[in-house]
Amino acid sequence: MRFTIFVLAGLIMTGSAGAEENRITVRGLSQRLQLTGWQASWMVQGDIVPPVHALRGGNLLAIVQTSEGDSRSLVLWSKDGHELAQSPLDIKGEIKAAQVFGNRLVVASDGEISEIDTATLHKGRVREFVVQATKTTQLCAQTFRTLCSQYRHS
Repeated sequence: MRFTIFVLAGLIMTGSAGAEENRITVRGLSQRLQLTGWQASWMVQGDIVPPVHALRGGNLLAIVQTSEGDSRSLVLWSKDGHELAQSPLDIKGEIKAAQVFGNRLVVASDGEISEIDTATLHKGRVREFVVQATKTTQLCAQTFRTLCSQYRHS
């Protein structure tokens, strides 16, 4: 039976609000979006910056912020929770949005928009911008929507 991997219960917080671990739970869905009974779950060190991205082939990708300051990493897992790769993520400012387009992850922060290869986890093109702090979120959302429409057609 063929089924699609879908992040149904992306993040389950454990412990108190200051917990250092999060749990990712993944469930299999059929093409009719019915649960297949397949499920995997694992703990992640640090805070996950939502969303968890399901990639082609069933791997999962997420931005993880460690409890040690503002250190962020991009982490790639198999659908069974085995860590396949991890790479430091050097992005200016607070992350506002992220979306996968084929083999590229586009991340928008309040200081730049970056394109990251989902296979190698290497940062590619970067578009920096400087705006007033009060308009950052609005401009980021507009720029992200524009880029998203460009990636859909490329």
